[in-house]
Amino acid sequence: MNIKKHIISIIILLFIGVIIWWLGHPQQIPFNQDVHAHAYIDIFVCGKQIDLPRANEGTNAHNKKFVGIPLLHTHDDNVMHLEGVVRNIDEIKLGRFFDAMNVQFDSTKVFNTSNGDLCNGKQGTWKMYVNGKETNKFRDYVPFNTIEPEKQIISIVFDS
Repeated sequence: MNIKKHIISIIILLFIGVIIWWLGHPQQIPFNQDVHAHAYIDIFVCGKQIDLPRANEGTNAHNKKFVGIPLLHTHDDNVMHLEGVVRNIDEIKLGRFFDAMNVQFDSTKVFNTSNGDLCNGKQGTWKMYVNGKETNKFRDYVPFNTIEPEKQIISIVFDS
């Protein structure tokens, strides 16, 4: 009887451990089904925040102006909106989001600022962080599936 209780306790602990692990890991964007995910985009050049491009009249998604394409766009809120059916991973990479807005974006140049340009009198470089953790993915970064933009903050920073 003692062995059965011990085995049941181990199974329950393993089950709880798997649930805790699953909840703590970002979920991947599902393919071939409707997706609605967001990421907050923070861009800083020498300490000054730079906004994403502003929407033009006549482009609407959810009855709001937007910049980009229906699958990847922003509504003048510095939030990447990923909304629609995703068929493959290349459709949702961060580089594709910036391409959809006609914005130069890679690890060496964002907007009109390039690695080596001066920042506070010194040469600067671009760095990227997701939720405070540095990454070198830039164009190849794939957002995770969260509707809450504050849970996925992408910071793109040019500094010396």
